Amino acid sequence: MCRMLYIASNVELPLLPWDGDDPGFHVTKLGDTEAAVKTNFKNEHVYYTGAYEGCGCGFQAGEFPGYEDEEIDLKLKSLSGLANYLDEQLNKGMEIELFMCWDGDQSQPTEHKRTISTESIPDRNFWFKEIEHLLVKSKG
Repeated sequence: MCRMLYIASNVELPLLPWDGDDPGFHVTKLGDTEAAVKTNFKNEHVYYTGAYEGCGCGFQAGEFPGYEDEEIDLKLKSLSGLANYLDEQLNKGMEIELFMCWDGDQSQPTEHKRTISTESIPDRNFWFKEIEHLLVKSKG
């Protein structure tokens, strides 16, 4: 089973399509089965975002603290892509929320809430909690 990461904003966000030849950070429209995730957001424009693996699992850099992850460079690249994308949108004055869950838990109510800065995202210790809602602030 995979982790799923969703982005919500008060305005439409630019899409970044998945590229199977150069897999990495991407932002796409919600699939039909993902619409239930909207109940976890205040903002109406909701998107799916994935890492180099296609899902949200690749955003979990700090999964096993102290364990040298052989894919850490790919995870950090995906996290940097996420942070840069979010910063770009926040600098335009947009509101950004994130929601992380296991696939199949999109309609589950939020269990964890926190506010983060984009500068905390591209870090080898960064970790999304299960069924977590995050309000994102710009590093600026």
